[in-house]
Amino acid sequence: RELSLTQERDIRERVKEEYEDLIYNIFNSTFLLRSKFDEFRTDLQDHVMDKVTETRREAVDALSNFSSSLQEL
Repeated sequence: RELSLTQERDIRERVKEEYEDLIYNIFNSTFLLRSKFDEFRTDLQDHVMDKVTETRREAVDALSNFSSSLQEL
């Protein structure tokens, strides 16, 4: 009877340790994924802002050229 209780306690302890390890791994994986998503979001925002700035600059240049060509007429 006591051997059975000891075995049960050992099994429970082993399962608990495995569960804690799994939870720890899930937490770490989630943290890493979140960090990667944050980095991706930041890079994407920077890229979009660069494209917006470039497009504005091209539009200003085009309007300036258009205005210059109208003044020449």
